Amino acid sequence: MRWLPKSLKSRLTIVVGVLVLGSTVLATLTALLLAERDMKTVIGNQQFAAVSAIAASIDDRLRVKQSTLTVFAQSLPDAVRADPARLHDYVRAHPAILNEFFNIAACGEDGQIVASVLPRPANLSARGKPYFEDTLRRREGLISAPFRSALSGRPVVLLTYPLYDQTGNLQMVLIGGIDLESAPFVRQ
Repeated sequence: MRWLPKSLKSRLTIVVGVLVLGSTVLATLTALLLAERDMKTVIGNQQFAAVSAIAASIDDRLRVKQSTLTVFAQSLPDAVRADPARLHDYVRAHPAILNEFFNIAACGEDGQIVASVLPRPANLSARGKPYFEDTLRRREGLISAPFRSALSGRPVVLLTYPLYDQTGNLQMVLIGGIDLESAPFVRQ
């Protein structure tokens, strides 16, 4: 203990200095921890707001595409409604609809895909798929949850619209596919 000064005044000065230094370090660490916690909260809130805005934008664009499919479905001529196999030629004659969807298909009440712009495997059915069953149950169009398409093998969202005849019998369920890997609004 030779390094300690002999006078009481000097010893008290050293003790007070050490206490001040310790309390300064403690106050600094506390302030840093509080600042870090607050920064995490602020950054988390900003990220949540950004993701929410992106999700709202995607939802809005999907609703616009659903409206487009609805208008397209309601404008189908009676000949196409009566014979869904004519859908392919009708869509090819109106290529603007393919700017909105990578594929347009039609299913009968049994779920069998009776027409598709893209080539389709034999016996491909929508029966049992939530988007198809929910469309039949609700009797209105819907936007599906994303899933991997059996037709293209790519992640897609399907929009549906049921078409009924004058007596209320289902003529077909029109399906518009959006490829999530190439849709411009998703890439943005």
